[in-house]
Amino acid sequence: MPAKISECIKQISIKISKSFGGEEGVNVITPYKGSPRGVRQIIVYAHTLEEIVLKIKAIYECYKIFDLKPIAILDKDPTITQQLKLEAF
Repeated sequence: MPAKISECIKQISIKISKSFGGEEGVNVITPYKGSPRGVRQIIVYAHTLEEIVLKIKAIYECYKIFDLKPIAILDKDPTITQQLKLEAF
């Protein structure tokens, strides 16, 4: 897990660990700056379909210098994918 993500969720992991009463195997996440390379998820939130499509397109524009193909959008709502296809994404 990337160090910055670990830092963000450390407080949640502390609360989870406390709720399990310190049971073995329920550890607090410790950020580690030497995390391995690999896939990194980008979580996108918006109030409307139009906003989310604009955000996804902006992210894609930033990363297209890396010639990343294909991209994966993990969402149960197929309208986002349909809208991206309509906009020639």
